[in-house]
Amino acid sequence: RAHALYYLAFAEDITPRLRGGGQQARWLTLLNQEQENLRAALLKLIEEGEATLAVRLCAALSWYWITRGSFHEGQGFLEAALALPHSGVSPASRAQALCGAGDLALRQGNYTTAALLLEESVAVYRELKHTPGMAEALLNLGLVRAYQQHFAAARSLMEQSISLCRAEEDTWLLGHALDSLARLAWEQGDAEATRRLSEESMRLGREIGETRAEIS
Repeated sequence: RAHALYYLAFAEDITPRLRGGGQQARWLTLLNQEQENLRAALLKLIEEGEATLAVRLCAALSWYWITRGSFHEGQGFLEAALALPHSGVSPASRAQALCGAGDLALRQGNYTTAALLLEESVAVYRELKHTPGMAEALLNLGLVRAYQQHFAAARSLMEQSISLCRAEEDTWLLGHALDSLARLAWEQGDAEATRRLSEESMRLGREIGETRAEIS
């Protein structure tokens, strides 16, 4: 348990640094070096039914799994953690884990599952009035609707996310939301909106050292 607590603190400290800052590769390398310890910690927590800690660790690692492309592994851990009795799990941690699970399901093409997970995440975040979390869950749900070709719903959800990101001054997520809406605009043949949204997304990315923004 001491081992698991150590790696929970490790993950919660480091994984947010994968979102901008210009040193994402450094932090990703460090997480990769500790991958077996992170797996061992998660397996132990799930085996022991430590739902609160297991959900927190999964929530912390969800973007790491996405960044590495470890979609199947991440989904397996999240499903196992979320299936544990969760009476002691904080609603915020559960909402974050649901959002991560929904994102991973989306990236594997499991759109129905992704929608259910993300709708629950949005509902919990909305009840908590947790604006940053709700912005991310809304964006991911918007992406699901776009892949399902429900374009009006997708646009509405992405625009809601963008509005919340601006209110929270969440530059990293705002950049991704703008990029997602730009891609939707492109699919719908709106070249001017695509250009405008993409330019703002790339500018914000460069401001925070987002690796994605350095490609252009």
